[in-house]
Amino acid sequence: MLQNLQQLSVNQYNKVDRKLYIGNLPPGITQQTLVDLLNAALIQMKATISEGNPVVSAWISQDANLSGHYAFVEFRSAEEANNGFCLNNISILGQPLKVGRPKTYTGAAAHAPAGLSMPGAISYPPGMRVDEQMRVQLPSKVIVL
Repeated sequence: MLQNLQQLSVNQYNKVDRKLYIGNLPPGITQQTLVDLLNAALIQMKATISEGNPVVSAWISQDANLSGHYAFVEFRSAEEANNGFCLNNISILGQPLKVGRPKTYTGAAAHAPAGLSMPGAISYPPGMRVDEQMRVQLPSKVIVL
């Protein structure tokens, strides 16, 4: 029983490390669309540590039809959550995202500063955005979802 409690504690600790706050979402975006767009952007930016999708789930605030609402997204690893900071200020449907840690996060302040000064972190390419057809656009590439 004690081992089960310890494992639960470790999983909860890991879950907090794997979550990010995503603010300033466009009105009407769904959980699945957000997950798909973030995964496509992170894969395109090579911000993953292994094959597959780094974002595993999302919870979007109840104010989903209002501009500027927020979500919490869960990554499959803490390292990929740290890499998720490279999504800060990318534009999704005209809304620049704001990326941060949830208030429940108690670990070291992690962010992806410009210039890749954080090990394992990257910064997003200039001009990256998501258009009204839900395509992730980089200056020289387009990903159709």
